[in-house]
Amino acid sequence: MTLVAWLFLLSTNNLNYENLISGVAGAGTNANSFVNGALRPGRDKVTFTPHPVDPQSGQFLPTTNYFTDIYLTNGIRQQQQLLRIISRPDFLSARAMWCRMLPEFHTLRAPAQPIG
Repeated sequence: MTLVAWLFLLSTNNLNYENLISGVAGAGTNANSFVNGALRPGRDKVTFTPHPVDPQSGQFLPTTNYFTDIYLTNGIRQQQQLLRIISRPDFLSARAMWCRMLPEFHTLRAPAQPIG
């Protein structure tokens, strides 16, 4: 995926109807009820974090990712607290690839204005 494609997907002006990925559950006050399918904007930024690894076996350890989901209902921006238990990374990439694309690769942020 090119840097331009990443920035388009991250743009908060980009709205798409999306279902949550499998394994997502409500957290906090949303523990028993949460919105699955909804119109959602781009995330604005993505932060890459290392997945924990067992130092003895080298196997990935389960970790819980807590996050705030933003969606629209009746044209109004809503938020809900969600979680997802992750037992292995969603994707693997080489640090060198990100360094070539973007010197500060830890956080990608979409531009304030729409692309185009």
